[in-house]
Parts: sequence; structure tokens; C-alpha cells
Amino acid sequence: MTFRSNRLVHTVSFYLIFQGIKVATSIFLFLLLFQRLSVPEYAVYGIIQSLAMIASLLLTMNTEASAQKLYSKTKLRSTVNAVFALACLGLFATYTFIFVAAAELGLVTKLFSGENAVPKPFILFAYTCTFSYLNLAASILNAQRNTADYGLVTSLPPATSLLGCFLVETLSLDVVLVVISLSNLFAISVVFLRNTSFLAPCAYSKKRLKFVFYYLFGYTSLSIPTLGAKYSVDLIARTFILSNFGSTAVAALTFSSSLFSVVRSAEQAFFKAVTPIILANSEINAEEDRQILRMVIFQSVITLTIFSLAVFWLPYVADFFEEKPSEIFVPLIYFLMSLIAVTSFFKNHILAYIKRNLKYLRRYYGLTLAQHLFVILILCLLTLDVVEFLLLQIVAGLFHLIATLLVFRRLTYRNGNA
Repeated sequence: MTFRSNRLVHTVSFYLIFQGIKVATSIFLFLLLFQRLSVPEYAVYGIIQSLAMIASLLLTMNTEASAQKLYSKTKLRSTVNAVFALACLGLFATYTFIFVAAAELGLVTKLFSGENAVPKPFILFAYTCTFSYLNLAASILNAQRNTADYGLVTSLPPATSLLGCFLVETLSLDVVLVVISLSNLFAISVVFLRNTSFLAPCAYSKKRLKFVFYYLFGYTSLSIPTLGAKYSVDLIARTFILSNFGSTAVAALTFSSSLFSVVRSAEQAFFKAVTPIILANSEINAEEDRQILRMVIFQSVITLTIFSLAVFWLPYVADFFEEKPSEIFVPLIYFLMSLIAVTSFFKNHILAYIKRNLKYLRRYYGLTLAQHLFVILILCLLTLDVVEFLLLQIVAGLFHLIATLLVFRRLTYRNGNA
């Protein structure tokens, strides 16, 4: 095994250790929230997660997507730090204006179809901001290959959130959002204090500032329409399901997707570890590529196996939450979501290489945007329940994967053309 192959395994192992801590605490946290929140509150909590993803896009403009590429150029790192700081200030002011205007017009509360469990606007604002900046900090630290602080910023928030929610005697949705927001803010503050050189004026390079700024937004602007459509799919689906089928249906989708987000965090950690190595090296040898593909296949088999067996283990979970409606625990939902997840695993494997070439990346985002716009169109035309929505996602995802394989069938891993 080559030195780089050893480094690949070593890096992935560290990321998965930190992600294991996050997975363990996240599982207990989402089970605690499901147990102590009412069904309407839990349904609204699920919609808030979708809203937070859109807020994250507005607050960061997906600038973290180009962080891996920019930080792979060692000479640009100090200038990139400056541009990120300036971009965050401008985007925060813009998001604040948009959120206040939407709240005053009553657009925020309309998303929840008149549910009584809608959180206060300022709490929702704080939650979406801390959620967004926590993800941005994690992306920057990952791109810098700062494994220790990346592990801290990913594993600390769920642990402190779990402790806070456990200690609170009366847990409402507002209290949950406040506890999680404070936990996120605490983690961001700790990591910032450990990396104060990020804002060191002497590290700025005015000569490269303009170049990095245009590259940053030029690179990420390709993904903004695609991600906007992707996050809108989830928000629109949950909102329509809530208004047409009630909070129990949304709670079923939220519970299953929360469980899957925990599982997928391991996959995300894997690709966060692998992608910077791929971007930093003009060549990835066949042995390393086979290692990466084997890991993807292994994770796919594990995911399909576990959630295909939901028909056996899910009734025990339902017995533990006997006060919750049985309609929330539907084994078919978990099987369908596992198919969606596996499709995503292989798409992310291809995307890790596509990111090295702007022309390929533009084509990929075009295909992905078409997929999400198709799903949005169907959601607006038809009234779909949870199972039908997931089936739609599977069909659209499979067509997207096939199209991606056809378009990038000549993608080579051993040179800089991909």
C-alpha cells in the first residue's frame, strides 16, 4: 500500500471517529426531542430544518463549496480568510433584512399552515444563523485539514444540546431552538478563539483579494440555483404534506429523515475527508480510487441492510414511544429513504472528481437543477403523501444518476482533466 493510500485511510479514520461521537449524541438527542415534543411541535421542527437549509444558503451563498478548492492552494489561504470574513458580514446584513421583511409580512408563519407550535421569529432567526455559521465553520476547517477543530465543531454542539435539553424540565419547541442555538454559538466561539489568526490583518494580501473574491462567488454561483431548488423541494413537500395530511404525516417524515441524517453524517464525513485530498492532487492512482469506491459500496450495503430490516426493528422503536401515533412508524418509508441515500452515495463519489473541473461541474449542476425543478413541478401539480413523495425522489434520483454516468462516462481519475 502506498504512502498516500495510508494517509487516505488515516484521514478518513480520524473523521469517522469524530463523526462517531456526533452520531452517538445525535441519536440520543433526536430520540429525546421526539419523546418530549408533541406531534405538532415535532412536525414544525422538521419544517424548520428545511427552512434552516435555505437560510444557510442565503447567509453563506454556498461559499463553503469552494473552500476545498481555494484552501488546496496554500499561497491563497490568508487571502481566502479575509474574503470569507467580508462575505459573511455582507450576507448577514442581507439575510437580516430579508428575514425581518418576511416576518413582518407574515410569510414565515404561513409555512406552518396555521399550526400553534410556531416559534417566535427572533428565536427562529437565531437558530437559522447559528446553524448556518456552524456549517460554514466546519467546511472551512475541513478544507484547511484542521482535523482537531473540525472534530470539535461537529461533535460538541449535539453533545451540549443533548445535555441542555435533558436538564430542562419543561421542553417546548422554543426552548429546544434556544438550547441548540446556544450550543452552536458556544462551539463556534471555542473554535474561533482557537483560530484567531483567521482575522489577522497582517495575513491579508490585497493583490490577491480581488482574484479570490471573484473566484469564490464565480465558483459557488454555479451551485446556488441547484441548492436553492433542492432545499425548496424539501420545504415545499413538508409544507404541502402538513396542509393536506396533517402533522402526523410530517412527523413521520421528520422522524425517519432525522434518523437518516444521523446515518448520512458518516457518509458526509467520509467525503469531507476524501474530497480535499482529491482536489489537492492532480493524480489519483487506481489503488486509491478502488479504496474510495469500496468504501462507498460497503456503506451502501450496510445502509440498505439496516433499513430494509426496519420491518423487524421498527415495531420495537414504536413500543418505546407508545404515546406517539402508530402512523409515524412506517417501515416502507425507511426502505425508500435507504434507496435515496444509496443513490446519493454514488453521486457524491462522482462529484468529488467532477469538482476538479469547472466545465464538468457546470454540466453536473445543470443536470441536478433539472432534477429538482421536475420534482417541484410534480409537487405543485399533484397532492402527494409521504410515500408518494419518496417514490418521486427515487425516480428522479435514478434518472439523474444515469444521466450523470452517461454525461461523465469519459471522466478519468488519473489526470487533471477531471
